[in-house]
Amino acid sequence: MPEKSDAIPGQLSRAFGEVVEHFTGWRPPLPEIEVIVGRTFHPMSAVCFTVIKYDHQMPAEVARQLYSFVHDRHKDLALKLAISPTYRTGAICLLRLISDKKSKLRDN
Repeated sequence: MPEKSDAIPGQLSRAFGEVVEHFTGWRPPLPEIEVIVGRTFHPMSAVCFTVIKYDHQMPAEVARQLYSFVHDRHKDLALKLAISPTYRTGAICLLRLISDKKSKLRDN
């Protein structure tokens, strides 16, 4: 796990931003959207599990977009994101949203 002083690599930050940007377009049962990190494609949740290690603040636009996804459905996550708009918090929020979409499919 990176130390708190270790900055999130730029390619990982960009990949997380792309995942957030494309999340609303993903519809299960289609496979998760994949984004490139380095030279390899990774599904949304894998990017989140990597980003969760970083406790650095996300770009404001990424945090705002994530907040717009959770503010009505997940008040607890919205509060955490408002207080601490870090990559760790963002990854937790997005993982919950991914899980929600998959659960909704199973429940139908």
